[in-house]
Amino acid sequence: TEAAGGDPWDSGPQLGPLEYFEAIGQVSMQDGDIQIIGGQMTFDSRDDTVVLLGNLPGKPAADATVIYDNETTGEFKSWSRPRMDIELQDGQIKRVVTHNTID
Repeated sequence: TEAAGGDPWDSGPQLGPLEYFEAIGQVSMQDGDIQIIGGQMTFDSRDDTVVLLGNLPGKPAADATVIYDNETTGEFKSWSRPRMDIELQDGQIKRVVTHNTID
């Protein structure tokens, strides 16, 4: 059924908070001020971490990208590397550790 307000993209089952998930294959996700683009992503809410890889499994290394764009404060940051380990705190980026290789 359609959710109140009539937005067809809000229909279907509603999920609670995610504890853990993996995404593989041209990952593009936006949550608030944070946008993540890459080939593989693992999110673990138990320790508020995201591991982002630019490449698809078995393919050559490629850069992943993280963009933080807060229009209210005007703060803008971006990172691009083959691998990034992202620490979150209260839904915001606390720290990004970049790696030039995916290992």
